[in-house]
Amino acid sequence: MHLPHSTVPTIILIMTVIVIFAMPLFGALSDRIGRKPVFLASAAAFVVSPFVWFLLFQTRNYGLMLLGFLFVFLTYAASFATFPAFFSLAFPTNVRYTGAAVSVNIGAALGGSLAPLLSAALFEATGSWVSIAIYISAVSALSVIAGVFLRELPDPAPAPAPSVQPSAAHPGER
Repeated sequence: MHLPHSTVPTIILIMTVIVIFAMPLFGALSDRIGRKPVFLASAAAFVVSPFVWFLLFQTRNYGLMLLGFLFVFLTYAASFATFPAFFSLAFPTNVRYTGAAVSVNIGAALGGSLAPLLSAALFEATGSWVSIAIYISAVSALSVIAGVFLRELPDPAPAPAPSVQPSAAHPGER
């Protein structure tokens, strides 16, 4: 791409700092409007983000590249601020930790290991970033569909606090 070697690492560093501040803000937003709407918005944004990112990245214009990365990283921040709570509440309390941990880690292992291989194969087969963007978009669309059907289970009502009875040794205390 004929960019200075420091361009992309510098942009990623800037975006990482932004995510540090954005993630709690998206968490607060999800507390206000709900985890599901924020998650679904981020998943929907991931459907279009590869096209936006690739288009802006290939301009080699620093400002436009920064804008493309900003879109992707804010989408990431919204997703990662909400999915742990959203996914964990899909499981009953007696299996919540196991259910969330197993499902998230299997998804991360499969997605994290296969995505680069599939992307490289798609690029080699087509010679274009468009096939990679379509792949990312399709997987993100599956996240939207899954998110629509995922139901949060209500937390069971907390057990009532034990009542304190006056002791027989101190009958005057109440």
